[in-house]
Amino acid sequence: MPQSRILIPTKFAPPRLSTRSIPRQGLLQRLHQLRHCSLVLVTGPAGFGKTTLLAQWRKTLMKGGSRVVWLSLAQEERRFAAFWTHLTASLNHEGVALEDNVLLLDPNASGSVQTVAAALIQALSRVPGELYLMIDDFHHADDPQTFRLVQTLVDCRPENLHLVLATRASPAMPLGRLRAAGLLGEIECADLPFDFGETTAFLRDHVEGSLDVNTVQMIQELTDGWPIGMQLVSVALKANPGSLTRLRSLVVKTGNLHAYLTEDVIGHLPAALVDFMEKISILRRFNTDVAGYVAETDDAARLIGTMEQQNLFILPVDFDDGCQWYRLHPVFADYLGERIARSPGRAARLHLRASRWYADHMMLAEALRHASRCADPAQAIELVDRAAPPMADLGDLGNALRWVESLQLDLVRHHPRLLLLGCWTYALTNRLEKAGQWIQALQQSPESGSESITHQITLLNALLAVLREDAETSLELLERTPQPEIPFLQQVRAALLIIALSQMGRHAEAHSTFHAFSNLHRGNPEMGVLPATTAAAAALLEGDVLRAQRISASALGWAEKLYGRRSGSAAGAGVVLAAALYEADRPAEAREVLANRLDVVQHSTPYVLVNGVLCQARLQYLESPPAALSFLAEQEAAFRTRGLDWATACVLAERLRIAAQMGDMHAATRLLMALDALAAQHRDATGIRAGILALAAQANARVALLERRPEQALRYVAQLQDYGVQQGRGRPLVTADMLSAIAFDMLGRQDAAAASLTSALAAGYRMGLVRTFTDEGARLGALFPLLGLTGDGPTDAYRQCVAASFRPYQATPAPAVATAGMPAPQESGIPESLGLTRRESEILVLLEQAMSNKRIAATLNLSPGTVKWNIKNIFAKLGVSSRYEAIVLARQQRGER
Repeated sequence: MPQSRILIPTKFAPPRLSTRSIPRQGLLQRLHQLRHCSLVLVTGPAGFGKTTLLAQWRKTLMKGGSRVVWLSLAQEERRFAAFWTHLTASLNHEGVALEDNVLLLDPNASGSVQTVAAALIQALSRVPGELYLMIDDFHHADDPQTFRLVQTLVDCRPENLHLVLATRASPAMPLGRLRAAGLLGEIECADLPFDFGETTAFLRDHVEGSLDVNTVQMIQELTDGWPIGMQLVSVALKANPGSLTRLRSLVVKTGNLHAYLTEDVIGHLPAALVDFMEKISILRRFNTDVAGYVAETDDAARLIGTMEQQNLFILPVDFDDGCQWYRLHPVFADYLGERIARSPGRAARLHLRASRWYADHMMLAEALRHASRCADPAQAIELVDRAAPPMADLGDLGNALRWVESLQLDLVRHHPRLLLLGCWTYALTNRLEKAGQWIQALQQSPESGSESITHQITLLNALLAVLREDAETSLELLERTPQPEIPFLQQVRAALLIIALSQMGRHAEAHSTFHAFSNLHRGNPEMGVLPATTAAAAALLEGDVLRAQRISASALGWAEKLYGRRSGSAAGAGVVLAAALYEADRPAEAREVLANRLDVVQHSTPYVLVNGVLCQARLQYLESPPAALSFLAEQEAAFRTRGLDWATACVLAERLRIAAQMGDMHAATRLLMALDALAAQHRDATGIRAGILALAAQANARVALLERRPEQALRYVAQLQDYGVQQGRGRPLVTADMLSAIAFDMLGRQDAAAASLTSALAAGYRMGLVRTFTDEGARLGALFPLLGLTGDGPTDAYRQCVAASFRPYQATPAPAVATAGMPAPQESGIPESLGLTRRESEILVLLEQAMSNKRIAATLNLSPGTVKWNIKNIFAKLGVSSRYEAIVLARQQRGER
């Protein structure tokens, strides 16, 4: 009887691929490039999808005509004899004929490795075609003879043989020569996590109902792309669909996760190693020094080495301080943290030791984080007070805020460095009232007369002025403040100068400030993140979208590396980049970049926040206009409460633009009244609030066009143009040209309309604008044929690209005789499934053209009362209560966005 008959047959085939398994296209492409290597290693911890990946590659290889032999190892095959038995059985199972002299070799005999290796290589050399030997869970093999056999197969293999090993730890084999010769292919732990697209696809297939991009991003961050973690999240959500708000704790506490990690990961580990991992799980990042100090062991280096060797969810972190840092996978760290939390006294003692170590090494952010958890405020104050400078960076404002808010101001009145920490923390998180209270306490302290503290108070007041939309006062304070010596304060001063100068329309000076700062700190990305983000935001304000995208993408990359995705600096850069990507008509990328960041920038500068709010609303509008309008209304109320008039005006103008496109004259008029009232309060404003008057002029022009009053619209457009020229703002000038083109077309002046549109496109090409045109609506898109786009140069290609981004504009139909009671004809574009009559369908079409009741009545030769009565019937049949909702429903039925 063949030996494979008496062995477990499932060892010779991979697990069946589920129809819901996510194709790892990027990794499969890499494996395809590595297909000629002698040895391919896929290395990663448990649950990272190694087996699934190899099963997918096996399927691809077999479709291409290759032969693939599969062997899954278990603990029982750790010895060489068992490994040899199963290896030959797997070859036999796949039809690779082995002669009896090979099958009958004694693996326990003296010199058996060389003997069986020679016989096996000779047999495999006779197999035609490409042959892949895939061994899954190779980490179970720990016999030196097994390693020698595999090494011999690699070194002396026939040309058609390729070995593929999936393992949790790199095998004890000399691989340097293979690596140097380019014969070793490696897929490592860092390559295995799901990317955002794979996470989205997985959740779409495994979680009932739709998850928005913010939730997907949250799950991506929670699991770090860990496939088994993603599976456990989906199980948790199925069991409790309403658990999103407490997802992290739910996933960590789920029995599935506890059982998996306990049994498959740490169940067979030495107790000393488990104890060490539990202790260092409180650390977000660690090196051997801090790990040894917190765990109270001199053996930290060896234990960390063991974790690396066994791929125990430990990941290296790159920092330019000459020391190797690590972090634990977040789900694994949370799991270990749950075990630590069962002994509150033990956890508090560990946090106290961690805080002491970070304070001694002047690492304020981490010292704060642990001090807030050590349950001894007085001792925490003494520890943190030793850490200098008073504010190191923007990397951990959240922890700083939590710690500062846990203190009573009286406790730190005699600690000037902590007073400064509180001032900066409250100011940088836009808690203006609290910041003012702490600044006042600082001014009353005995140390307030020192030059350093005096300069910081001036910088703090300049920051508060910017947050209050008062760039003029901020600039006055900054211009009399010398360059600080502390790097963080240099960063803040440069950022504030860039913001204030750009908001005052002094763009050239803002550019030179950024370049001077960048040259001063070239090679220090940490110092450049905040000024780069503000420079990118200033470029957006100026209208240079291409420059904004370039600077913000670089700033985001460094911010995420230095501080993490959810840090304030990364969120600010991400918001600006998302706005630039949206403008470039790359909405999917904008959604991914913006996801789970808008809440972080709620306390950022008004301009960064407004960019995020408008970008979010416009992305929502592409999917659900009602959701976008609801979101904008909420943001308007929040801005009003905070007294941010310019931000309020931006949101009002955006709501009005949408209402005008939908033909909702009532809403547009109401919003215009609110915007005009706000503008009346700022007739003599400077800086960013001068833009309120421009936004009001722009809104008045849109309403005038909606009411078909083109001459009046052109007068308002002239005001918008004056503002754009005076303040050096590109997008208001482009918008003015677009609105002029529409007005001239209404007046029958097609040559002037074409000239205005050509001017807008020329400026848009230089700045990288696309959505500014598209979002103006189909009425503008209908004018593009006036330009005769027939050239093939880059400008003409850009024009054609913009023109193609519009939905077709339906011109107002000629008056037609309507017959009540007859079904709507298909040529109206209104689906019959809506159950509207011919007349009702015609009226709904005209509503889409932003016509008033009076204009519809004139077009269809009806009385206004009849039009009003039919609109009421339309609302009743569609189950809606407004023109906007009726139009959206009709478009959804047609499959339009």
